Amino acid sequence: MIAAPQFQLSQVRSLRMTPQLRQAIGMLSCDNRDLAAFLRIQAATNPFLEVAPLQEPPHPPVPRAPGSSGGVALSADGVAAPEGSLIAHVLREIGLAFPEGPDRRTALHFAEALEPTGWLGRPLSAIAADAGVTRDRAEAVLARLQQIEPAGLFARDLAECLRLQALDAGDMTQPLAAVLDHLDFIGRGDLAAMGRATGLSREEIMAALGVLRGYDPKPGARFDAPAPPPAPPDLIARREGGDWTVEIDGSGLPCVRLREDDTGAAVLSENERRLLDSARWLERAVEQRNLTVLRVGAELVRRQGRFLVDGPAHMRPMTRRHLADALGLHESTVSRVTSGLSMATPRGTLSLRSFFSVALPSADNAEGVAAAGVRDAIRALIQAEDPAAPLSDRDIAAHFAGQGITLARRTVAKYREVLGIEGSARRRSRAKDMR
Repeated sequence: MIAAPQFQLSQVRSLRMTPQLRQAIGMLSCDNRDLAAFLRIQAATNPFLEVAPLQEPPHPPVPRAPGSSGGVALSADGVAAPEGSLIAHVLREIGLAFPEGPDRRTALHFAEALEPTGWLGRPLSAIAADAGVTRDRAEAVLARLQQIEPAGLFARDLAECLRLQALDAGDMTQPLAAVLDHLDFIGRGDLAAMGRATGLSREEIMAALGVLRGYDPKPGARFDAPAPPPAPPDLIARREGGDWTVEIDGSGLPCVRLREDDTGAAVLSENERRLLDSARWLERAVEQRNLTVLRVGAELVRRQGRFLVDGPAHMRPMTRRHLADALGLHESTVSRVTSGLSMATPRGTLSLRSFFSVALPSADNAEGVAAAGVRDAIRALIQAEDPAAPLSDRDIAAHFAGQGITLARRTVAKYREVLGIEGSARRRSRAKDMR
């Protein structure tokens, strides 16, 4: 018998995630502040997309050493700074690039003015005055500072930041330089005015923008930064009378607008049509994300309203699957929405994760009781116990058994450890030491 190759055809169906689908899924787990930052970057490289300006939370002042002139703790010999931070990197590079003398002191004044983005936060004339040097001398020191890696540090604005990166990468061309000189037209989405001012064709402008999209507008942000202030809540739940209202926090909500070109889609190049389609898709995706977040928040409040008013003892058992089934969503969608978002409530700002709790069996309640409520009850029992005769885990389990709640001793121990409460023997020993 002669063996011969055989071919067999079969159809296989599989789900492939497009880049846009991955972006949409990623936006579900972004809080409002992170989403706003993502959209601003998109708008900076897409002339058809506009994001309403949002007010950034103020950065906390950096502690400074006695006698320092402000901002960052600096001295003639340098200072200790958090390892891995932007300022630590800059101070180390200044020490290598500038010998002792007036230029090093001037460089330290520039470092004081550096913002977490890597840009300068003060005008050059003000820095020169503080350093006691002429503007020309300050310009010379700044030129040397702008050679520090990563390219783009110590820029005075976005155009200079991108120009420094283009020069470092060897990408600088006449059309790219012209676009950078008139970058404000891109911010207004006015490509026609850009063309008139630079003498460039639409194709040349779009090609230059494609290069700029590969640069980092905030090169300083890649370094470890001081812990930012707490993010504002993504949702706000209010109770008026007996009714609840849930809304997205407008102070951090990114507002996306589409800029339609006056010349019409018929004269757009292929790259421009792609950018316009991307802007339209992003506008719809943000709207859908906000709607999904609002639906999830409203359903959480509807189910856990008593918990928000009366405390953990009134929390209902609920899992992400329960919520997904009620809203007609996939469980993974609910999981992403509730993974990093928060809600302002009458009980304070709570993470959406805190609204969920597994069920423990109860003789008096068919749906069971919430584990979170039981943990709170364990805390209350131990706080009210006689210090000389503390309750053991077995005693606590027996207490709940008398209420029809099945709770194993090892489960009590686990919940007690989650609460940061020591065992009965240790609590008894501490009580003796205090007497």
